[in-house]
This record gives sequence, structure tokens and C-alpha cells, in this order.
Amino acid sequence: MAQLICPGELHEDRFPVFCEDSIAARHISKIVLRNTSKPSSRPIYDHGRRSVYEFDNEGRLSHLLLVFPIRNKGLDTIEHHWIYRAGELVSELESTGAYVKRTRYQDEPDGSTTRSVQIKHHSDEWQSVGRDVVRMEEQDSRTVFSIATGNNPPYEECVTTYIEGGLPETREVWNGPRLQTKESWNYEDSTITYSRFVASEVIPQMLITYNYKGETLDKGRFCRRADCKDWSLFYYPDGLPKAWLFIDPVTQDLDIWEFTYEIDH
Repeated sequence: MAQLICPGELHEDRFPVFCEDSIAARHISKIVLRNTSKPSSRPIYDHGRRSVYEFDNEGRLSHLLLVFPIRNKGLDTIEHHWIYRAGELVSELESTGAYVKRTRYQDEPDGSTTRSVQIKHHSDEWQSVGRDVVRMEEQDSRTVFSIATGNNPPYEECVTTYIEGGLPETREVWNGPRLQTKESWNYEDSTITYSRFVASEVIPQMLITYNYKGETLDKGRFCRRADCKDWSLFYYPDGLPKAWLFIDPVTQDLDIWEFTYEIDH
């Protein structure tokens, strides 16, 4: 069975991404991540942080709920919804507190896509805040995803290059002439060994290394700037991830992600 967690991919640069084929093959409808911490020589502490993923029958992420602590010792949430029609993404909804953002996509005859964005607060009326033209072009061993307003030059471009076999090698996001972010991936025999995310051309922001036991993700290292932690994955007998542990090699403090599942039989 293929990996459930997609190596080299993170949602919002923090949360794991699950492989659609594996989710669909296992008929998984929901995954809940419980995030706790264990300072060295102290009990496990539950902050209330949760990540709830819901999937459609094709294994696509349709709902993501993020629960996190706030200053007054309460909890707050961020919600994302994705709606598909005939295999294509047609709408996104993001809720943060009392604010809601709705993004709609409409395919055009020339092959481009119109993206319309609306926002509202509480029960107020929807307000339009943007209407863009989205295009994707395939150029030899790379794809260019661009966003423009009307017939103006693109104000944002995402350029992805590929190696043999269609595996991504680099991904750059440009805001006009300025490089905003860059990601890169390294492989051995088509298996990813590390991914790197940088916020400029010279300062590394994030590095993740991957080691395998056979074909199964086993352990590695996660670095954000100079803060590095060693990670290990543990599995249920059926091969589904059970816990993802991150340990600070200096302090021995632990971050723990525990996985539970709902499966449609």
C-alpha cells in the first residue's frame, strides 16, 4: 500500500498532506490529529490543538478544521472547505473567527480560469474584493501557474520544474520580479529524501529529511531556521500512522501528533 502521508508536502507549511490515492484506497473519510507536548521530565500536556481532515470518495480533502489555543486560555478555529464538480475545484471557503472568505472558479473558453473572491463579516452581505484570471501553461519540463488582473501582466507566478518521471524538482513563487519563496526536492530511485523551503534565495527557512524502513516512512529531521527536531513515525498493525513524534535533541522535549481515523466500510 502506498504512503498515506505525502513526503515533501505540508499544508500551510506545518500540517501533513495525505495522498489522495491512499485515502481513497483505504476508504478513509476522516483523520483527526491530536497535538500534545511533553517537556523533558514532565507529564504530557494537551493544549487542545487539533487538526481534523475530511475527505470525499475520491480521497480529496474537502474539509479541514484547525483548532488551536489562544491567549485567554480558550480555543479558536480556522476552517477550510473545498467543493469539486466533475473532478474540478469550483469553490473554496475559509472561515477565521467572524470572517469568511469565498473563492469561486469558472473555466473560460480560452482555457483560462476566472477566480472571484468575496468576503463577509458575521451576517453581513458578501463583498467582492477581487476578480483574477488564472492560467496554467506546460513548457517542456516545467509548468507555469500565473495570476493576473484582466489583461495586465501576471502579478504572481508559480513555476514548477520536473525531473524524469514527472517528479517535481523545484517550485518558485514570484510576486512580479521578486522571488517570494522557493521549494526543492531531492530523490533517490524516485523516492524523496529531503525537501527544502526557503523564503528567499539565500536564507533556508525549512528543511525536512526522510528515511525509510523498506518502502515505509520511518524517521528523519525537521528544521525551521536553526531549530531542528528529530522525528519518528509509529504505525498501527494495519499500516496506518499511529503517532508522529518530534524530539528536540538538546532539551529532549517532545511534540506528539496522534492519529485517529474514520473509515467507510
